[in-house]
Amino acid sequence: MPNQGIFCLEGDWGDSLVERLSVRPGLDMLTTMRGDRLIHRNAATADEFEYYLRKWVTRRYDAFPLAYFSYHGERGKLHLGGDSLSLAEIAAMVPGRLANRVVYFGSCGTMAAPEEELRDFVETTGAHAVAGYTKLVDWAESAAFDFTLLPELLDSVDIRKLFARLCKRHPYFADGLGLRLATATWVSSTRRTTE
Repeated sequence: MPNQGIFCLEGDWGDSLVERLSVRPGLDMLTTMRGDRLIHRNAATADEFEYYLRKWVTRRYDAFPLAYFSYHGERGKLHLGGDSLSLAEIAAMVPGRLANRVVYFGSCGTMAAPEEELRDFVETTGAHAVAGYTKLVDWAESAAFDFTLLPELLDSVDIRKLFARLCKRHPYFADGLGLRLATATWVSSTRRTTE
């Protein structure tokens, strides 16, 4: 379904001010090819993250049903510079506000959280689903997989079938990155979790 939108918040990938690494060029290419729209903002602190997240959940941005959080991470958390945000803290920023939306954590290990935490995130926010990785990911490989994963997350209704399809068609990425998806009632298997 074209003309949907991706809302991306991205953190800093290094300490240097001249660092240019970003998911933005790939997202520009993907959304241009599909005719979708893109909102991309850099949010390096928890306050900036919350500001843009709360803005995204307003009715004005209903046409942007997919959030892509591109950050460093670990089990159940995102790292934003000196700040860390847990899944529960992120959910508390937008309780019940993510109906018909999907959240993609493009970060290392965030989805290695216990199943209960993942279900709680989806239940608290009202999101349709949450997706991401259970292990340390190679930046270039996850960026390459974005070209398959993001359109699927935008277009798919049945998250279980989506997970099965992705694992069947793209086992190298699904296993290598530790792909995991969750809804309020279902959490996929852990595809090679973090050590």
